[in-house]
Amino acid sequence: MVLTVPFRRYGTEPGLSICPFSVLSFDFFACMLSNHDVTMIKPSRRSQPSSSIRATIVVGVVSVVGLSVVALFLLGWLGVLDAFPFRFSRNDAHLIQLWSDGNVADVFDHAEGTLASHPFDPQALTFGGFAGFYLGVDAVDSAARERLLGRSVQMLRTALHVDRAPLTAERYYVLAKAYFHLGDLYMDLSARYMERAIALGYAADDSETYLAVAHAALQQHDQSVYWFDRAIGRAESAARYADANTLRMTAAASYEALGQFDDAERVLRDAIDRLDDEYLMVFARNRLASVLIAMRRHSEAEQLLDQTIEMYPESADAHYYLGVVYNQTQRRVQARDQWRTARRIDPDHTDALLSLATGGS
Repeated sequence: MVLTVPFRRYGTEPGLSICPFSVLSFDFFACMLSNHDVTMIKPSRRSQPSSSIRATIVVGVVSVVGLSVVALFLLGWLGVLDAFPFRFSRNDAHLIQLWSDGNVADVFDHAEGTLASHPFDPQALTFGGFAGFYLGVDAVDSAARERLLGRSVQMLRTALHVDRAPLTAERYYVLAKAYFHLGDLYMDLSARYMERAIALGYAADDSETYLAVAHAALQQHDQSVYWFDRAIGRAESAARYADANTLRMTAAASYEALGQFDDAERVLRDAIDRLDDEYLMVFARNRLASVLIAMRRHSEAEQLLDQTIEMYPESADAHYYLGVVYNQTQRRVQARDQWRTARRIDPDHTDALLSLATGGS
């Protein structure tokens, strides 16, 4: 049985008709090519499209698929579709060899050359970022330093968005250090990325130190003393005793800022007991004197400062703090004498100048 189905013509142009059936069905391609009624045959006797139409369709499908595959490979090569399963991964053996040889400047130049044509290359972004950081911290010229550190940050930040970039935790670590050396405005980012590196399992000998100093710069002293304590422990366990003592003296400032003067006194006395460097010894003794003054332990502070001046008479800070002790114990003439001595030793001693101008008030 043959069923004839009339079709309504649509459109505004003469001779234009639109088939209401799915264009994915071969049975109705003919209605898009004809301006006449279409005869629909029973399923058992379906009419087939001509071989020329079938060939055209096959060629079109193959062309579309082929162009799509080529486009995907090109985007994968550029890194835009880095997560795509069949991304073509570049393995730059020369770059890896330069890095292994310690040729930091050559690594940076090679990475820049690679990124000029492959801006999302994961190896170039990673190792170029590492090299830019080390070149930046070693740069003498401040402009070159800022430029190299900025380029390092740019590379490493871009690599964060490339899934297959190597050394993920190490990238966060170097990125944190690059931000740190760019200055106080970036301390929050330095702390954030260093903590991320540690969370991912990478903690270098200086990781806790960077975190402690960054948090101190951010006035987050509770976090600072936490990381200082861990940094001191790591340095002691590695027999880096000089580093541990330097950390103790730096940590004292955060303890003071928190009002934890007992802890500040503890770390400073620990440092003094272990120091063999004359300059650091004077610094630690004067710092301890300031803590004792803050605790109103004037007698102990005076005794300590007298000993310091006897050993190191040209310590401007020792004379200044002794003047503070005298001033707070109502010996103002002696206080002014000590502040004048501090200014004679160091004409730019701001605290001594201010105390002389205000009478120590």
